[in-house]
Amino acid sequence: MSSLDFTKALRRLCQCEHRFSRLSVAPFFLLLSLSLVGQVATTQSPRVRPLSLPESRFKNGALTLQAFAPAAAAVRDSIVKLIQNEKTVSLGTIIDANGLVLTKASEIKDGTLTS
Repeated sequence: MSSLDFTKALRRLCQCEHRFSRLSVAPFFLLLSLSLVGQVATTQSPRVRPLSLPESRFKNGALTLQAFAPAAAAVRDSIVKLIQNEKTVSLGTIIDANGLVLTKASEIKDGTLTS
């Protein structure tokens, strides 16, 4: 039972309180609270240690770097650093033999742009 369901049940109970005596309401609250405690107890399972990767398969692990090495070598010379007002503002990729560079336009502001 979620807290929203509990709130709705409590409101209904309060609206109908004049029809019931306090003695008949007490067992209801006792059963309701026991059921909530039971649900919380069953939803909490013992901590299971998540499966972990060996360090060689991490983002900068040896096997991962080795797998991407051919692709990285192929594009390494086509990446440029864009500098504006003596500050690095973005990276770009050369996409044309004439030197056309593709980059994120929102990073480039007014000013002198060099690479």
